[in-house]
Amino acid sequence: MFSTLKKAGLAVALTAATASTAVPASAAADPIQITASSRCLVGWSGDCTTAVVGAHPSGHWIDYWINNVGRPSRCPFRVRDVNTRAVVRSGTVGVSGLTAGRVPGLYGYYQLELRGCSVSAEGLLDND
Repeated sequence: MFSTLKKAGLAVALTAATASTAVPASAAADPIQITASSRCLVGWSGDCTTAVVGAHPSGHWIDYWINNVGRPSRCPFRVRDVNTRAVVRSGTVGVSGLTAGRVPGLYGYYQLELRGCSVSAEGLLDND
């Protein structure tokens, strides 16, 4: 239950902070708050995970963006299917780097995970 509340709270905070964040009508009653885009910001733990984002409904892709500019360490990332736990894209953003990309051929629901990064590195997962 704590995990569900934490994810719901994150989605509410993201909705207030990002005007483009939206919950599809089919997911309105979904406690994990599937969104069209989600951003996470690395805290003292060195990790962050976005809310769940579905693949684009007709294009079957998802975009990711990781900002590690001005940070003194590398930032490993993974885009993971929340149902199968399969990693569909992974990599490492270099010191003071930035990366973005699109993962094609997707039909499920995904999260972006940043692990072992410097404080204030950020990631975005998006299907718009």
